[in-house]
Formats: sequence, C-alpha cells, structure tokens
Amino acid sequence: MKLEKLRGLMKENGIDYYVIPTDDFHASEYVGAYFETRSWISGFTGSAGTLLVGQDFAGLWTDGRYFLQASLQLEGTGIDLMKMGVEGVPTLNQYLTEHLTEGMTLGFDGRCLSASFMEELQTSLKDTKIQVVYEKDLVGEIWEDRPALSKKPAWFLEDENCGASFTEKLAVVRDEMKKKGAEALLLTSLDDIAWLFNMRGDDIAYNPVVLSFCVIKENEVRLFVQKGSLNAEQEMKLAAAEVLLDGYLNVYDYMKTLDVKSIWVNDQKTSYALMENIPENVCVIKGMTPVAYTKCVKNAKEQENMRNVHIKDGVA
Repeated sequence: MKLEKLRGLMKENGIDYYVIPTDDFHASEYVGAYFETRSWISGFTGSAGTLLVGQDFAGLWTDGRYFLQASLQLEGTGIDLMKMGVEGVPTLNQYLTEHLTEGMTLGFDGRCLSASFMEELQTSLKDTKIQVVYEKDLVGEIWEDRPALSKKPAWFLEDENCGASFTEKLAVVRDEMKKKGAEALLLTSLDDIAWLFNMRGDDIAYNPVVLSFCVIKENEVRLFVQKGSLNAEQEMKLAAAEVLLDGYLNVYDYMKTLDVKSIWVNDQKTSYALMENIPENVCVIKGMTPVAYTKCVKNAKEQENMRNVHIKDGVA
C-alpha cells in the first residue's frame, strides 16, 4: 500500500526511480524518528540500508549484518533484498547506471543524500542525460503521522571539563582555514558542531547531539539551530561569543546567498541539496574539515575524561 502510494506520486512528478537512504540531513550513522523514512516504507528497521523504488522494481541494499533480519522484515512487501558484497549482486550505483537511460528522471530528497554519492553516480553515467529531482520528499507526503523534527533542550559543558573553550577551538579552526585558502567553512556533522561549541543534546537517541548546521567565516560564525533548542541564557552566551543564531532549515537559503570566494566542505557529510545551493562562482574545497581532524587529537583533559569514563563503563 505504501509502495503504491509512493509510485503514484512518482508518476505525478515524472520520476522513474526514487532513492530513499537511511541518512538524515547530516549523514549521521544513527538518525532521529523524523528521518526513518526508509524504515517506515519498507519495514526494515536495520541501521544501514538504501531503498530504491521504480515502477516495476523495488530493492533494498544492506550489508551482511542484516541479511537475515532484512529477509524476514521484507517478506511480502514486494521489495527485493539486494545483498551488498555478494557475488552477482550489483551495487546501487551499478544498478542505476544500468537502468537509468537517456531522458529518465531520478528523484530523492536531496537533503538526505550525500553530494559524494551523486558525484560518483554522475561520473558513472558520464554522457547519459538524465533529469534529477532532488527537492521532493515524497515519503513525507504520504507519511501522515510522521514524528516531528526533534528539538530537545541543548546544554553546554563547562570549558574546564573540555580542556578548551569554544573561542580557543574556533581560533585553531580559522587558522586551518587560512592555510587551506578557505574564506568559509561549512559544518554539517553533528558531532563536529557539538565538539566545537562544547554543546550537547538529545536529538538522536544515545548520541548527545543537537540538530544544527554551522558556517564559519573570518569575521562571522552562524549557528543554524531549531527555535526552542536553546534557552535565553544559552542564546546570550552565544551572542557574547559573537555567534549569530539562525533557523535550522534556513541554512539552505543562506547557502544560495553565500558571499565568499571559497568554502571548505566535507562532501561525504554534506548533502546534495546544500552543495547545489552553493553559488557557481564560489570555489568549493572538498575534504575532511579541520574540526573533524582537530577533535581527534585529545587534549590532556579529554584524555583524563576518557580514562575515567572507561573505568566507569568497566564497572557497569
């Protein structure tokens, strides 16, 4: 029933194949209830997998950890299990490359599909002219009781417990930006943002993160976060650190008006929609962000905290 409703919307929008990944807007490994579109429409509840729906085919790609679970949960759904890594089973990219022909249309919610995935697919398709529709959340249109986007209260750790303040971390990041020749930096990974701001939250179960985006320039830091996630005192704290607050979903329109010559992004963690919204005259520098590799090197306080938490975990 769900598949048929989706296929009906695909016909209305002229879409031949529609991709439904596991990801949220941040390419997170685990996602909140709002983003469980693949699970809702397929019935497969594993943490990894991508669903592809066509008018005459539906397949779910997942890895060996979930073959048994997926075969049981997909039974009777009309969705084929595509066992990743098994001989004779094409990858999702290979399947699309073989079945997308001239003039066909591929659709997906571009906020939930990484830019790197589409870059790889477009390279495989080479000169095959297909249409891409990335601004349609078709599953959202038929998911009537879809959970709301989480906006649970955020909290901030004391600087003394982190070994470095937001200001100190920001200075290091800006220094790396200068070395890279980047006038702006886009942060999309929730753990990167949590680390930079010493901020934590409950927007994803068992992952202490806050749904947010961040853009850093030489003289500006803009944090995109849901209204209600921060209280007045926290907003004042960020204002004192010269951080501009903006609406969580305003990041897409903001990227369209980007007024810099270059921006540093991690295309593995940045959605296709965000990349497409970057003006053509802005040079995009791709690669792991300075936050991602700076936070890997633990300062003395972080090392102490890690030792203590392992002791507590071992006791538990």
